[in-house]
Amino acid sequence: MEMQSNSAAGVGGDRTKTYRAYSIKKELYEFRPLVFSLNTQWGTGKAGLPPHQTKDALMQVNEDGAFNFLTSICYIKGTAAAEIVPQWCFGAAIVIMFSFVCQFVTDGDIPVPIDAQKVHGLIGSITGFLLVFRTNLAYDRYYEGRKLVGNMLNSSREVISACYCFIPREDLDREDTEKMQWIKEHIRRKSLVLWSCIRQSLRESKIGFQPGCGLDDPEFHDNFKKYWHLDPVKPEIAWIISEHEKKELDEINPPLRPTALITEIRCACLQLSQYMINPKGLTVQIFESSKQVMDFYKATSRIVGTPVPFPYTHMLNTLVFFFVYCTPVVYHGDFGSGRGWIATFLVTFCAYGLLEIGVKLENPFGFDDVDHDLEEFGRKMSKESDTIARVTGKEYSGKSALLKEMYTPPAWRRRHMAQLVKISKAAERGDGEFSGFDEGSLGAKKEEKKGPSMARRTLNPLLGASKK
Repeated sequence: MEMQSNSAAGVGGDRTKTYRAYSIKKELYEFRPLVFSLNTQWGTGKAGLPPHQTKDALMQVNEDGAFNFLTSICYIKGTAAAEIVPQWCFGAAIVIMFSFVCQFVTDGDIPVPIDAQKVHGLIGSITGFLLVFRTNLAYDRYYEGRKLVGNMLNSSREVISACYCFIPREDLDREDTEKMQWIKEHIRRKSLVLWSCIRQSLRESKIGFQPGCGLDDPEFHDNFKKYWHLDPVKPEIAWIISEHEKKELDEINPPLRPTALITEIRCACLQLSQYMINPKGLTVQIFESSKQVMDFYKATSRIVGTPVPFPYTHMLNTLVFFFVYCTPVVYHGDFGSGRGWIATFLVTFCAYGLLEIGVKLENPFGFDDVDHDLEEFGRKMSKESDTIARVTGKEYSGKSALLKEMYTPPAWRRRHMAQLVKISKAAERGDGEFSGFDEGSLGAKKEEKKGPSMARRTLNPLLGASKK
């Protein structure tokens, strides 16, 4: 209680004697990434994720050159053609069945209604209209999602920029100057945590962790609240939160964590404003930018949480099924004639291809190749925030590198998440098989040889008598 009063009085006088003031100071001066708490259980397996490559680079079609009209149709990965192979196979089976009946059972003809082709064409027109409408609706959601994510990150960047660009008072002593700078770093770190929690609310909490990371098993998805901090997507959450912050966020549902973090950023902003020449201007700008972040987050949540109505989806799928697989019946023939093959192939590609495109674009925040690259957005935000901190003044250029190692960890720390979970479970069971990792892990050896981390080297001169 005494420490709480002293810290509160040091930051803002009697009016700021709150737990929040003490909590922020404690996190600023004693921040220790959660990953160091996990370091004694860190495995020595291979890296869980391959080197990151943006989806934009993977999903671009080269339209230059004289023969692009041929090369552009040769793409398979990430296209609708790769997803409708079962539909093609089923259509081919129906063509073979009716060809067999036509040649060996009915002696060359299968009786069908006279107006079968007219009805088939009418159903095709209705189905085509509904497919185009569904695809347009899905693309609108896809494009709107991209705009909302971009606006969300722009507003977050404005929060960080305002913290670093507003002019401080000239009568600040060294202690107040250090407190002001660390509150800025605190807001910058919390902004990265905010984006990570928004990303998890939109994606990981609903469909699981990134495929290939070692946590993509349904067990981890079902226990997301237990393993959410092991998410390997950059910026890695375990590097930008402390163990105390993890325990606090554990008690909050994933969709509500951005709200809690926005509140903490605003509380820190109120403490930072007392060191500025224009405290009201800083408060107004940060509150307005943070409000925009929450508005854009709620809009993206509506995209994820509002699927296409079930009656519409059911009717569309039914019409597509009967339209596609009635084609071999309407255009049947024996094996020698080859009738039905081309028509069935093209109709299947058009109908089910458009249907599959609508499904892929409906939720643009997944792990499909066509979905928005949320990890790349996080990387850009980390780099932009670091740039803002570096260029706002030479006096604090060294301190602005504090978070660098938190979102670009050394190679030895990029371990397979599944190995980490296995070791953690073994430690909970009390197995002696993994006891050697406490001091003999590769990470512990390399960290000892490397010496103090960047965060600790930066923190020691500022704190003076800091803990070693």
